[in-house]
Amino acid sequence: MYIQKNYVFSELHAQTSYTQNFGSLCRYRTDTSTTVLDRRAVLHTLSIRRKYNPLSISGSPSNKLQRSPCSPVAESLQMVASHVVAYHFCQVDNAPTCSVPEFVHSLAAQLSQAPALRPYYNQLMTDYELRTKLTRGYCLARPDQALEEGILEPLRSVQGLDGVGASPCMVVVDGLCDSEPHRPDRGDSIGSFLSRHLDSFPAWIKFLVTIRSDARGQTAVKGLPFHQIRYNYIY
Repeated sequence: MYIQKNYVFSELHAQTSYTQNFGSLCRYRTDTSTTVLDRRAVLHTLSIRRKYNPLSISGSPSNKLQRSPCSPVAESLQMVASHVVAYHFCQVDNAPTCSVPEFVHSLAAQLSQAPALRPYYNQLMTDYELRTKLTRGYCLARPDQALEEGILEPLRSVQGLDGVGASPCMVVVDGLCDSEPHRPDRGDSIGSFLSRHLDSFPAWIKFLVTIRSDARGQTAVKGLPFHQIRYNYIY
């Protein structure tokens, strides 16, 4: 669909409530920076994390914002940000950010810091073997096993604890198209890696992926059945 940029956050927030939806794909014009939308959401997410210390042993962590009166656009942005539990920026001039092993390692680190996923953090802190499966070395040698055994199985096991899974949790992957030039001769890009494993993610994990509307972007999201939004198109 085509959408005015001022309403993109409203559309994203609406999509998070659909249980059959894996997530949203934002397509940008080729002359547009793909980081504008995501970094706004991430900055709001960081402000949330500063309010809730994931290492605190008193009280229950929450991913809800204490809201003050604001514009509808800002309100929608806050609502989207309140669901973000992890974010990864692919940078074409920074090869590690475009590699599958670094993506898996980064994803685990981000999820473990999310207040809404405190039980996952607790499991990591009490299970040495689980932590070894998320080291950079293990992610490099066995990225598929690292994702499944270090992230997906633990997330499924903590569903229902402290409200995990009661509301959607969003993973932001910005500039996925920029990972394509770094795809190895034999192996996955981040996009193809996600497409192979998407069905294994808990239904309450949603993705927000951004690409540019060019051939590279089209290749990056092949096999990813996301709701599509064309951002920055004004009609």
